[in-house]
Amino acid sequence: MEAEQVSQLRQIADQQRRINRILKERFENEPNEELRDLIRSITFLNRLHAKTLDRETGLIPVNNYEYTSQEGMVEQSEAWLKALEEGRNLFAGRFSEVDGLCVDHAFFKVDGRFHLIYIRLEACNMWQELGMGNFGHASSQDLLNWEIHQPVLPVIPGSWENTHVWAPHVFQHDERYWMFYTGVNENACQAINAAVSTDLVNWERVSKEPLIIPPWGLWAPEHFSNCRDPFVLKDDDGFYCYYTGYVKETSQYCVGIAYSNDLINWEDRGYSIVENSTEVPPESPFVIKRGGIYHLFYTSYTHGTVVATSTKPDSGFCDVSGDGFQVLQGVTASEFLQDEDGQWYMTAITHETNHFHFIEFYRLEWPEHTGGTFKVVPVRSQV
Repeated sequence: MEAEQVSQLRQIADQQRRINRILKERFENEPNEELRDLIRSITFLNRLHAKTLDRETGLIPVNNYEYTSQEGMVEQSEAWLKALEEGRNLFAGRFSEVDGLCVDHAFFKVDGRFHLIYIRLEACNMWQELGMGNFGHASSQDLLNWEIHQPVLPVIPGSWENTHVWAPHVFQHDERYWMFYTGVNENACQAINAAVSTDLVNWERVSKEPLIIPPWGLWAPEHFSNCRDPFVLKDDDGFYCYYTGYVKETSQYCVGIAYSNDLINWEDRGYSIVENSTEVPPESPFVIKRGGIYHLFYTSYTHGTVVATSTKPDSGFCDVSGDGFQVLQGVTASEFLQDEDGQWYMTAITHETNHFHFIEFYRLEWPEHTGGTFKVVPVRSQV
């Protein structure tokens, strides 16, 4: 292909992305859900077409396995266009910003409104391509219609968390909101910090340095290092933080565990190896204490959202055997919430080819006994 042709195709791809940014600015908080979903669909198609041109002009290496071939991208866009022509809404009940994707997130409720604080990125992109430089924030009364708020907690140039912020977890304590999150540098070295707020808008970091780094981990600022996806459990004797780690001595992935009585000073409590995630990371740990049993939900890249249990908060976690192990197949980064009326909710990231990721919402019913099967029903299907 001639250099002039390459330049023209790249210009067309850039124009498609510029169109998306215009649509995002004008329709991000469109109150008509059907219209907003139509606009989202158009921006996703534009992104996919632009990525096809990126492949054609060599901006995506031929051996890049994160994206399909040009033929695959054309097939995907054709299927989406056919759905639009038939009047189907492929993205109803699947949260994302216009022209955006969502992955790891916090899910909580304040004064009758559900809130999400989430990793955000332009759709059809990988984190290696664009910095995840702040968190998105949205709220809703019904889990269907969402208001997008201003992003929060940007990265700090020149610091140890200068490139990305990942995997927020938010809870209330002592009349403040606490957000534990992963800070990431230019080498994808990860560490855990926290920020506090009184209004969910203005956040102040509690430390200039990481609060948690695994002393047993394969960890150094100069290379990719696993220390991410924090979750904090308030227990009878204090706070426990669970996170994704990697054991240097045994070359195994694990769930790291730390303890604190003030949320600032943390002591290492080692790690837990879960059977089904030693060669792939057990991501997005979320622990619920119920009936004296600690239920550790996490992402297994083989099985989806799964669960392990223990009678102790800092050791002894074993994957549940049988059908009760798998909570929901094919999803990642689940969060859990019990409403005021006792109803349990679960979120999960669902995925489309070529990096389109969405947050979906489910009603959850616990099994009658530990190890039983969870019942998970999409909120959208009950409307």
